[in-house]
Amino acid sequence: MFPLADNPGVHGALTNMVAELKTAGLDKFFAFLPADTLHITAFEGLTDIPQDELNAATARFEHALKSWYAVDEFCVSPVGLTMGESLRIVVEGANHTEKLLLLGLRSVLQKATNIPCADVTAYKFHISLAYPKKKFDNEVAQDIAPKLQAAYDHYIAPFALMQLGRVGFYKFEDMGQFRRLGTLGPDHYTKLGKQAPEVEDASA
Repeated sequence: MFPLADNPGVHGALTNMVAELKTAGLDKFFAFLPADTLHITAFEGLTDIPQDELNAATARFEHALKSWYAVDEFCVSPVGLTMGESLRIVVEGANHTEKLLLLGLRSVLQKATNIPCADVTAYKFHISLAYPKKKFDNEVAQDIAPKLQAAYDHYIAPFALMQLGRVGFYKFEDMGQFRRLGTLGPDHYTKLGKQAPEVEDASA
C-alpha cells in the first residue's frame, strides 16, 4: 500500500477535510481513522488467519518478491467521494499509462503472493477516511451528503495529481497500528530492519 503521510500536501488536505467534518458534527455518525494511517491499498493481503500461519506466509511472500520489481513512483487522481462500507475517496491512475502501471503492479503482487484474486481490475483504488457507526436512514444520509461533498470539493478535488512513492508491505494489528516490512521498487524487494516504523499504514 501507499502511505499518504509520504505526500505532505495531500496528507495535509485530507487532515483538514477530516477536521472540518468533525467540526460539523459528523463524528457522531462516523468513526474517523487516525490521520497517520491514511493510505491507498494496492492489493488485499491475508486477514483473519492464525499468527503462525501469517508469519509463514509473510516469509514466503518476502522470498517470492525478490524475483519481482516495480516502478519507484505512481500518480493518481481523485475521481469522487462515496459513502458505503466506508467513507472513501475513489482514485485512479492519472492517465492511461498510470492506470496500466497500477494494474500491472496489482498483477505482479497477485502472482508473487499467489493470493486468489478473481479480477485484479475490479477492486477500486481508494482512500478510506472513516467507517459508519451505524446504518443511516435516508433522512440522515440526505442531510450529511452535501457537507461531505462540499468538504471534498474544497480540499480534495483541486488535486489533479497525487504523487505516490514505492509500494510498501505492512503487517497490522488493526486499522490504527501497522508496521512496514519492506518496499518493492526497481531494485526488487527491500526488507526493512527491526528499526522500521512501528505505527504505519495497512497491508500492501
